[in-house]
Amino acid sequence: MEFLSGHAHRGRLSYIGLGCLVGGLTVALLRSRYLYDRSSVLGNHIVPVLKTWFIVFSLLAIAAFLLGVQPNYSRGALVIYFVTGAIALVGIRQGARSVLKRASHSGSLATRRVILIGDSREVSEADIRDRLKRHGYRLVRTILFDRDGNAPNAVAEVLKTDFKSLVRSADVEEILLAVRWSDVECVDSIMAELRVLPVPIRLLPDFAASRYMAGPVTDIGIAKAVDLQRTGLRPWERGLKTLADALFALGGLVMFAPIFMAVAIMIKLDSPGPVFFLQSRVGLNGKPFRIFKFRTMTTLDDGAQVKQATRGDARITRIGRWLRSSSVDELPQLFNVVLGQMALVGPRPHAVAHDNEFGEAITHYALRHRVKPGITGWAQVCGFRGETPTMDLVARRVEHDLWYIHNWSFWLDAIILVRTVSTLMNSKDVY
Repeated sequence: MEFLSGHAHRGRLSYIGLGCLVGGLTVALLRSRYLYDRSSVLGNHIVPVLKTWFIVFSLLAIAAFLLGVQPNYSRGALVIYFVTGAIALVGIRQGARSVLKRASHSGSLATRRVILIGDSREVSEADIRDRLKRHGYRLVRTILFDRDGNAPNAVAEVLKTDFKSLVRSADVEEILLAVRWSDVECVDSIMAELRVLPVPIRLLPDFAASRYMAGPVTDIGIAKAVDLQRTGLRPWERGLKTLADALFALGGLVMFAPIFMAVAIMIKLDSPGPVFFLQSRVGLNGKPFRIFKFRTMTTLDDGAQVKQATRGDARITRIGRWLRSSSVDELPQLFNVVLGQMALVGPRPHAVAHDNEFGEAITHYALRHRVKPGITGWAQVCGFRGETPTMDLVARRVEHDLWYIHNWSFWLDAIILVRTVSTLMNSKDVY
């Protein structure tokens, strides 16, 4: 009985541990996607929340299979946990949305008392007052002026207000300025009057600059700069991505080992030649490497002239046609990931001959080389998979690759991996 009791106790602990792991990962991913922001909750973003829940379970299921720990858990219990967890997430989300809506209408969420001073056009165009109220600010006073025509006395008239008395009587916690950033004279005039006040004073992004302020900020020594174009990952991001890719690639090689053996036998029986096809591709920082693929053709093109496969290409073997349409021929690239030459997700690498051609014809093409090439990528799951017979198609693929680099996140990689599975079911453009 003691043994059975101890076994049951360990079973409960394992489920509690699993619950903590799932909960922690889900919360982390939701936070990384800003799905806990007030605007997100009020916007009722249920689908992204459920996608996050599904991705967490999928990744953990794969990890459990690779590590061989799945027999420790009841499949029925995990299914129930998945379904009830999804229902609970939706229910909690809807409840939180209802509470936030009532609180926003009643004004009980507006707890930070502020004074808003600004150009009437800026305040109106950016919808600043409503946005401040939605994010928990209580406007105890709004002071507007009109700078159209650059009237020199416009700000001076506003500053006749007794701000010291106003701040004291209304218990103001901060002052917000909504002024065009180009109007330096206006900002200086206001600050000359307000500098004596013992409260923080913050300059809001003007209507023109606000769309750029969502990007990450980099300290360049003399000032803070907003990243308008991202040309590569930060060192810590690159390190974490490389580690995660290597772990999943090793697991994939173990999991797909039987498939590797079966495909090798079929290739040898189908046509003479090696099992693997190695071709020079361009990788990180333009450095060439040898990519691994299952051989699907009777030729092994790897020189100054490389002809892309076309529909009905006579060079493709019988087994090669199935390998290409199912993308099984790409599985050996897991070796490249383990060797650090590729990533699971990134811009697809091109043959050296094609890379030189595309680099001369397409602006910013070289920016693709700022990250490791991937087995799959954003362009591939967006429909740009397979042959690129025209330069326009190449340009569209490059456009998607650069968007991926600029918007990279672990969350985006997870989305691409999940979408890759569904994309593989549609092989009409791959031959």
